[in-house]
Amino acid sequence: EHNFPYKLSVGGGGGTNTNSYNLSNGGVYTSTISIPLRGMHTVNEMVKLSDVKKARNYLIKLIENIKHPRELKLIK
Repeated sequence: EHNFPYKLSVGGGGGTNTNSYNLSNGGVYTSTISIPLRGMHTVNEMVKLSDVKKARNYLIKLIENIKHPRELKLIK
């Protein structure tokens, strides 16, 4: 419907705190929205501005479409 580019994946190696949040307090609904980048954790970390804008727009649509906290669904 919105033509957001996306890739479903299970990360390997590093990670975020999302899994810890998901397991805390009896289970909390969580999700990670990642932006491709180069040079993570360096002074030269770079992202493409258009990727940041697409992630922002996706997040806005996601929030606008939540009617109940348990209704987090992939928006395509």
